[in-house]
Amino acid sequence: MVWAKLKISSKQETNVYYKDNDVIGKFYPDFIVEGKVIVEIKAVDLLHSAHISQCLNYLKATGLGVALLINFGAGSLEIKRLLNKNYNSQITQI
Repeated sequence: MVWAKLKISSKQETNVYYKDNDVIGKFYPDFIVEGKVIVEIKAVDLLHSAHISQCLNYLKATGLGVALLINFGAGSLEIKRLLNKNYNSQITQI
């Protein structure tokens, strides 16, 4: 799908890597934008640490550098930008 000239993948099957590029599983992030940013959508009253951990694990598993955690369920829109502390643009998996 292309939106506003951005390539967006929805529920794209994504490999989970461990150590020396061994694939140990798969996950399906809500969106991946331009193969660089994970966008995870929630509709909950309150974001919990488990939601943040999920996004950080997605970042670690893919090697991507940035995730946006967006919550539509609270009183006002919440957007959290999460960074992969081990990001290296030379070894991104996607």
